[in-house]
Amino acid sequence: MGMFDEIICKYPLPVVDGDLGELDVIDWSKEVFQTKDLDNTLDRFEITETGELVYSGYLSAKVVGDTWKRIGSESKFHGDIQFGTIIFGEENDYRIEYEARFTDGQVVYIQLLEWTTTSNQARITANKKFKEKQIAAENQKKKIIYRFLAFCRNLRKRIIRHLSRLRNIVFK
Repeated sequence: MGMFDEIICKYPLPVVDGDLGELDVIDWSKEVFQTKDLDNTLDRFEITETGELVYSGYLSAKVVGDTWKRIGSESKFHGDIQFGTIIFGEENDYRIEYEARFTDGQVVYIQLLEWTTTSNQARITANKKFKEKQIAAENQKKKIIYRFLAFCRNLRKRIIRHLSRLRNIVFK
């Protein structure tokens, strides 16, 4: 997986023709996309309504109000950026990918590269199995024998730690 940057695109995005179904309710200007075509340092960028690429800072930093900083004229992005997202829906899962071309920090065009709809049944089944295993593990931890074995492991660690300290003191 690795590092990435995030993009919020307020510029109008092309979507597939026809009925979007459950994705009809999504506000695409608030959807967070990921890209590996910039610095890959967990930065956040925005493509404004006017098509300007704007830098907003590190994802770990708190962005408040109008703290978006414009990219300086000496660092206007020129080239292509591919960005995408995966949306886990109630009916299906969706993989959506775009490519935006910039000249001097301004959008030339944004095109839809991929819009894949897949059944989410495999994901839902895997999540259900995972949750069942998680509950079983939690129930196992509540049993007396598990608590006793955990106590014995911790006691063993403490004894070894104390013997090691004692050995260091005796042989100095």
